[in-house]
Amino acid sequence: MTKKLLVRDLMTAHVDTVGPNLDLLAARDLMWRLEIRHMPVVDDSGKLCGLISQRDLLRELGRAAVEPAEKPGKRQAATARTVGDVMTRDVETVPPSLDLRRAATLIYGAKLGCLPVLERSKLIGILTESDFVRSYAEGTE
Repeated sequence: MTKKLLVRDLMTAHVDTVGPNLDLLAARDLMWRLEIRHMPVVDDSGKLCGLISQRDLLRELGRAAVEPAEKPGKRQAATARTVGDVMTRDVETVPPSLDLRRAATLIYGAKLGCLPVLERSKLIGILTESDFVRSYAEGTE
């Protein structure tokens, strides 16, 4: 009998987050440096209030979203826009105890890039498309 996998078995437990007042260029630079495409947005109390993605940055910053400001010869004007201005507010979340197949169906069916994982309203992880690919590549599916 095969063990039923849960979200907690595949999620990334260490989650980098940003606050809603961070300017978009700083968010872009951070995501580029961390090599991530999605970042949960939390308020001062640590409560999830949204999600910022590379797609959000691309839509708002255009070509400036592609390369960070510290690249040689790439100077961009500062933006007054913040993460809170462009983040997705109505974010689908899942508990760590959810069956992994149901989470995969949700990601695939709703065309989501990730699912923040909440336990008792606290952000404890994130499940991304990359987690599924990594699991398959490592043979842990």
